[in-house]
Amino acid sequence: MDRPRAHRPHLAAALAALPALLAGLFLAGSPAASGCRPPPKRKGSADPERELGRLATLVFAGDTVLARRMHWGVTDTEAREPLGALRPLFDGADLSLVNLEGVLSSRGEMQDKGERNSFYFRGRPDLVRILVEGGIDVVTLANNHAGDYGPEALLDALEILDAAGIQHVGAGATPEQAAAPIYRRAGDVVVAVIGLDATQASFGVRRGRAGTNYANEGRPDELVAAVRAAVERARRHAHLVFLTVHWGPNNADEPTPERRALARRLIEEAGIDAVLGHSAHRAQGIEIHRGRPILYDAGNLLWDYDDEGPSHRGLAFRLHFDRSGVRWIEAIPIRLRKNRTTLDDDPAEALERLAGLCRALGTELVRRPGSGEGAGAEVGVLVVEPRYAPPAPAGPAETPPEPARRTPPPAVLFPTPDTVVAALPADANRFDPPVAFENGIELLGWQIETPRIRRHRPLFVRTWWRTSRPVEARWEVFLHPDPTREGQERFAGGGAGEHEPGDWSYPTNRWRPGEIVEDRFDVRPFPDVPPGTYELFVGLWRPDTRVRLRPLDEARTDGGRRVRLGVFEQTAEP
Repeated sequence: MDRPRAHRPHLAAALAALPALLAGLFLAGSPAASGCRPPPKRKGSADPERELGRLATLVFAGDTVLARRMHWGVTDTEAREPLGALRPLFDGADLSLVNLEGVLSSRGEMQDKGERNSFYFRGRPDLVRILVEGGIDVVTLANNHAGDYGPEALLDALEILDAAGIQHVGAGATPEQAAAPIYRRAGDVVVAVIGLDATQASFGVRRGRAGTNYANEGRPDELVAAVRAAVERARRHAHLVFLTVHWGPNNADEPTPERRALARRLIEEAGIDAVLGHSAHRAQGIEIHRGRPILYDAGNLLWDYDDEGPSHRGLAFRLHFDRSGVRWIEAIPIRLRKNRTTLDDDPAEALERLAGLCRALGTELVRRPGSGEGAGAEVGVLVVEPRYAPPAPAGPAETPPEPARRTPPPAVLFPTPDTVVAALPADANRFDPPVAFENGIELLGWQIETPRIRRHRPLFVRTWWRTSRPVEARWEVFLHPDPTREGQERFAGGGAGEHEPGDWSYPTNRWRPGEIVEDRFDVRPFPDVPPGTYELFVGLWRPDTRVRLRPLDEARTDGGRRVRLGVFEQTAEP
């Protein structure tokens, strides 16, 4: 169990002299309207923390994916590796906040998102230990993956987070719960955090159906009004109100003019003290408007594959603040690898890129050696000049007792998933007798839900499995569409529908003999898949050894340890 962290002291005398310090020490270098100056450059003024006093801190990072191959980043007893290298950074702050991109649950099925080739993110409940061991205090679930597996799975995620002592915003069983802020005390400052999604309307909460706190970015007046109402409620108890918002398309390097205009209105009209954005999977620049920061996108924090592009050169932002607002920001480069994230040991590229993005938004990011808890070798620094203090709380600035992070009990972490079923449905295609594999696993039947798919649409397939004896290893199901090997590789990035059974919910080393395990999964065609008829094959393999499991009856395979299921058609229709 984690102990509540000690809050940082505040130096009242230094803060009282703040206006004079800002006027006398900070150099001009950005537009006056921005409310931003670089940190002092004269000899003897080393860093803003020394000039301004030690302030309360929040560490904010972006998209955190606990799904797919992230399951291989933990064991039944160990979950420190994925975020362990960043724990000093998160623990050194008064508050840490990330975007949990998806849900934690052993229930639900992939939902129709009305998109082409949708991505789906769901982690088994035990993956919550990554957040616990990583030092995460608060997550937002207001994003376009919170409803991937339906409202029941979302409610499971909220309960699992509660059991782990991790607070959450941006989703709930009712509109009131989804829009409600959480309150945290940081030194003598009470901070409210509100979560908002502007990307996936179908996941928005409504009466009788759990969902996200959604507002349409295309209707800015309504969005600003909704945020303003939430801010007014939060101001009753909080000195500062931060908004964490999921907005904009993937892989965008900079915000659109429309999004910049909306962000400014969130400050001017809704009264937000800091806008903390995510969604693009790559970091965007920082703008200072009327003395309040807009972090348009933090990029990614944790992912399940390697890459050398900007999506895997992320940033964690450490905001230093007092009751008057955010005073300065550190941008700390991080490096994403498969299933783990560390500080970037070569931060120059990420900082250079961020400096250019900030410059385009009228702010000047200054590079300096890292200092403090978990900051790394070099960071970017941006000093903010708050224009005016936010109004004092209308009611008592009190917070409920802050939960202590903890590992939930095994009943929460390792439930029997709903993919364990009593029998195959009547319309399933059955193997008679079942296809037996060499370790006791049997393939009982199959069903292609969508035997005719349009271009860019996923193929949904169900298979049913059973074991006659305990299985020690973790085997994955693979689904191979085939006329040729070339055609196979045009399907399902990463190889062809490879996943642990039960859509990652039930690894084979947890199976109990005699249980029937249903697996429903999607195979996603790449855009260049030509129209035609494809055969579908299934099998089991181990990604750690790259060995396929051998069926005992070779006559029921294609000679490559793959079992033929049936055929489907890919049409030219969009």
